[in-house]
Amino acid sequence: MPYHSDLTPMDANFNQIAHFLRHNLQIPEEQIPPILQQCGSTPSRLLIVLWQNQLVSLTQIDDLCDWLAQHRATSRLAITGLG
Repeated sequence: MPYHSDLTPMDANFNQIAHFLRHNLQIPEEQIPPILQQCGSTPSRLLIVLWQNQLVSLTQIDDLCDWLAQHRATSRLAITGLG
């Protein structure tokens, strides 16, 4: 099945999220595109999709929440020119 999502490998968001999932949470590389596909254009679904697919522990969910919060703050600073 072809990969369809609002996040594509060319997007910085895709690359950052994929890198975090692979290197910090040890999600197998081949599982990352289907996970992001399930999330569609709703990044907040990432936590739910990972948990439903039994790919992360509660500790990893906490780590991901911290990373997402930090990433959002960094993105806002870059947009406003403060970062």
